[in-house]
Amino acid sequence: MSSRLVVCSPFAGWIHFGVYEDGATAMLIRARPEEGSAPIAKATVCLADFEPGETPPGHVWVKTWAENVGLLESLEVSGVLDATVRSFDCSPHATARLCKLSPHALEELERQRAAALAAAAILPDLEPLDDDF
Repeated sequence: MSSRLVVCSPFAGWIHFGVYEDGATAMLIRARPEEGSAPIAKATVCLADFEPGETPPGHVWVKTWAENVGLLESLEVSGVLDATVRSFDCSPHATARLCKLSPHALEELERQRAAALAAAAILPDLEPLDDDF
């Protein structure tokens, strides 16, 4: 499944959505729109071990430290994020920002989710073929 959502410089690429083990939405920026293309950056962070509180639907925790400095601003300028709702200190030097996805990003998230579900439904629970087939 390819992405239709583009992020501007310095993190030029396409947004691909996923899900963390705690159910929170994950965002990865890839070099090309196709699934499986080279990742440029993981925009989000999983805070399941930190207990920052529940992540509301339509929101993501954006990683703002280390190699992701400037990414939050790029996502805002590109129209991927609407607003920063609150912050959470993961460590003395690392703060994650809870951000609301824009309507355009929510539409892309749902499109990618539907495509993934459709792809999974193509071959549901098939039995392995035996050698006599």
